Parts: sequence; C-alpha cells; structure tokens
Amino acid sequence: MRQLRSRAAAVVGGVVAIVAMITAAVLVLGQTANGGSPPPSAAASPSPTPSPTWSPAAPVLLPATPRAAPPSREGLERRLDRLLAAPALGGQAGATVVDVASGQVLWDRGGGRPMPPASNVKVATAAAALAAVGPQARFSTRVVRGAVDEIVLVGGGDPTLSAAGRRAADDPYPDRARVPALARETAAALRETGVAAVRVTVDDTRFAGPSTSPAWESRYVSGGDALPVSALTLDADAKRPGKGQTGADQAVVVGRAFAAALARQGITVRGGVTHQRAPAGATELASADSPPLATIVEGMLGTSDNDVAEILARHVAVAEHAPSTFAGAAAAVTAVLRGLGVDPAGMRVLDGSGLARGNRIPPRTLARIVAIAASPAQAELRAVVSGLPVAGFNGTLSDRFDGSATRPAAGTVRAKTGTLTGVSSLTGVAYDADGRVLAFSFIAARVPGGGTGSAEAALDRLAATLAACGCR
Repeated sequence: MRQLRSRAAAVVGGVVAIVAMITAAVLVLGQTANGGSPPPSAAASPSPTPSPTWSPAAPVLLPATPRAAPPSREGLERRLDRLLAAPALGGQAGATVVDVASGQVLWDRGGGRPMPPASNVKVATAAAALAAVGPQARFSTRVVRGAVDEIVLVGGGDPTLSAAGRRAADDPYPDRARVPALARETAAALRETGVAAVRVTVDDTRFAGPSTSPAWESRYVSGGDALPVSALTLDADAKRPGKGQTGADQAVVVGRAFAAALARQGITVRGGVTHQRAPAGATELASADSPPLATIVEGMLGTSDNDVAEILARHVAVAEHAPSTFAGAAAAVTAVLRGLGVDPAGMRVLDGSGLARGNRIPPRTLARIVAIAASPAQAELRAVVSGLPVAGFNGTLSDRFDGSATRPAAGTVRAKTGTLTGVSSLTGVAYDADGRVLAFSFIAARVPGGGTGSAEAALDRLAATLAACGCR
C-alpha cells in the first residue's frame, strides 16, 4: 500500500502540474480524505459521511505538456462503449469525455440528458463559489457591541468555525477560526473598557430562510446527514453520526459555546442566548477569519461535505446579489456557471450539496465544468481540480480503484464521487497514457437495488480504462 500511495502522489501531482501548464513547477498535494459508501440497503441514502483520514502527498516535478494527440472518438468507443453498458450501471447511464487542452468533446453517450448527479452537484457549487467569491476570500465571525451590556456574535457564513481550542491531527483546515480564541480576544476588549458582565446575542441574518430544503427528505437532518443552513454554525464539517445538534437553532448553539468560552475567560454571562440583529455601525470587539475559500473548497470536495457545500452555495447568492435562500443560491450558481461558458441547458439545481433527488445535470455539463476549471485560463478555479479525491489515495476514493482492473489507474484519476440510492456518479480528470488531461463525467441513474458497490466498481473501470488509453 505504501508503494501504491507513493505512486499516487507522484502521478497525480503531475496531473495538476500539466493541467496548470506550469513548466518545472513543484506541486504539494495535501488534500482531505475520507472514504466509504452508504450501505446498499439504505433507502434514499445521501452521500457518505464516515470519519476522515488525512494523507498528505509528496512534492513532485513533472513535464507540463502532453506528449501526443488526444485519443480518437473511434478509439474511445472501442474501449468505453461496452463498459458503459455494464449491467451494474442499470441501463440508464450517461457519459462524456472532454480533452482539456482543446475543449473538444471526444466521446459522448447520452451526455446531454439531464440526470440526477447526487454529490457531483458539489463540483458545480465549488466552481461557482470560486468564480463569484474568489479563491482568497475569507469569511469573518465578528463580535460587536449591542445594547447596554450586550454583545452580538455576528455570523459571516464560516462553515469551518470550530469549538475546539486547537487543531486535531486529521483537521483539513490548518487555519480555521476557533471559538475559544474569539472569546479570549473579546474578553480582553471588554476588560479594557471595564466591562465584566454581558448578555450574548447572535445575528445570523446574512443568509435567509428556510434553513432546510423542501426537496430534502426530513431524515437527512434528523439523521445527521445535513445541518440546517445558517450563517452562524459550529463544526459544520464534523463527520459523525447525528453530528451536532441537528434539529437545534444553529446560531444559538454557537452562541452558547461562545458564552461558555467567554465565561472561562472570567466574563460573567447573564441570561440565555437570544437572536438580535447587530446595530448598524456597531463597534467591533473581536473577529476571527475562516481559511481561504480555495482551502474550504478542497476540503468540501475531498470529504463530500454536504453542510459546507450548502453554505458555499449561499455565498454565491450573496455575491450575485440574489436571495440567499435555496432557490436563490441555485439560480445564482447556474448564472455564474453560464458566465464561465457552461451551457446550463438541462440543469435543474435545487441545492448546493446534491442531497435533493430532484437535481438534474447532464454529464456533458459536469465534464465541461471540470474542463474549464482545469484550463490555464481559469486559475481562480484551480481548487476544483486540486480538491478532487485521488483514486486509491485519499478522500472518498481512498478505498476504491483497488481491484486488478483499476489499480493501475490509482493516482492518475482525480474525481468527485456521488451516491444516492439508485444513483452513482463520478466526475473528474484522468491523465492518460499519452500525457493528455481528460475531463469526464459518468452518471448511472438506475442502479439496481443493493448494487451501489458494483456500480461504483463499473464507474471506476470506465475511469481506469480512460486513464490507460492512448486509444487512437
């Protein structure tokens, strides 16, 4: 396994170097990782949320130009058509392969058909967020003065705000904001003005309601697959059964954690935490910033985090001056993608995570988004590619590409997984045998009952064959 992972690190780093068109550049991969799939028997199961394991890769140095022409349509047809027809994919599968360098569609089988993408929606969300908000953007959680002896904790939509006082070994966000540090800064500011006792209120009005999507199954929230969306949330990226207080007011949960941390700093906190909009022009006492958006995107894609994806979709709405609701975010994401040159025909987006079973995106559209993100002309979108899990190495692909037919592609494929009951998808890039970077999207919309594992293996064979292909 150590040899496999070393090979994955070296080859995949080359994919990104080639995609970036950076001659003689060193690329360090340190992506998030957690793997696994929902049990085949689970009804309408959303994307998997197992415990994360993090695996940094080594620096690599590879050439930055492809060595040959792209594969031919005929060559891809000979190798891929039969694999797409595998019974495990259920007879309703669509696929598209695009050459990144030229933008040419090389192979397409039902790629224009709107299909349920499951968590591959996150690729669209990530690209739109990076384009609309910017890869270096950070989201601030602030503490400001309210009424007499009142302070207001103002949510800026940081999905990585943590209650932990220090970084855990498996934390994908090395620069995340932390409630204890925010409380220390606040307590120091209060003491400077002679204030020893306060009431804590919270302001989460940056995002509008509803906080849960009508297109979701109710058990997604009660079962811990998703939190209500809030501009003030705590440890939204945590992965555990029943994570957080799933039915609770998320802003109040954060407010209580902050109040407890403030009390540990010697400040008396009076009464319970309540909602209160921060006064216009209120004096700021303390603030804490999130990691850069590019880092958040990488973590979100690597772990397929539903909550982080939903928050990023709301940020797209805010940036586009659209209503910061599920509908407003979906419309804003679609509009931003159109501005990037993505044809939105056939797209029906209901959320940012892919939990909604009514989402529809053609495979051709998803492959085009990845191809654009991998283009040297769109450097601000690079985290879409660098955040994709690496086959056989990390993220939701850490335990895949381990069969005899797919193991040779470990490290040469990066892709976002997607799983709902009856749906399996895989969208990403492959570095083929001739040095071409190929964007692809494969979606199976009618996976036989109990056949999730077999469908994933069939999609992996498609991607592995593409990576091994000269195919001319």
